[in-house]
Amino acid sequence: MIKQRHVAALLVEFFGTLTLSLVVLSVSLYRFPFFTALAAGVTIAVFVSAFAKISGGHLNPAVTVGMFAIRQVTALRAVGYIAVQMLAGFAAWQLYEYLTDRALTNATTPAVEWNVVAAEAIGAFIFGLALTAAVTQKLKGYQAAYTMGAGLFLGLIVSGLASNSLLNPAVAVAVRSFDPVTYVAAPVVGFLVGA
Repeated sequence: MIKQRHVAALLVEFFGTLTLSLVVLSVSLYRFPFFTALAAGVTIAVFVSAFAKISGGHLNPAVTVGMFAIRQVTALRAVGYIAVQMLAGFAAWQLYEYLTDRALTNATTPAVEWNVVAAEAIGAFIFGLALTAAVTQKLKGYQAAYTMGAGLFLGLIVSGLASNSLLNPAVAVAVRSFDPVTYVAAPVVGFLVGA
């Protein structure tokens, strides 16, 4: 039987990931990676601060896999979170195209660029360290929100040296940079190592 708190957690993950994806799409139009990283970090901080008690504020399949690896969420919850996060990425892409009346083009290349893979993995590693430190030290409220948001900001800044600086497979769907190695496997592996 599905409980109300489980539905609430899935809704938070969906709307949080949707918001994060739309923020990244909106700010990245200006082509200033610093501001995109700052906006994403603030978005994570806001959602963690507001909704951590409901869902944990993952908003990222790589985070969900990492939290599953350190036994913070069950397998069923992890699968549900990842499904709604990826759906939110797709919804953000469609909503963005509807609102702006502009089609997004696929930003990935057919060949795997290993420096880009490394950049995404290293950025996710930095984010994973910060997020896991907040979780394992049982930081609450603003401390947790700041640590997680700042960790994402730092990871995005570092990964931006060579990549589209996403660290999030759901956001990769939203911005049309979905590549299974570069923008899915690399952030997941990097986050797992950090966790």
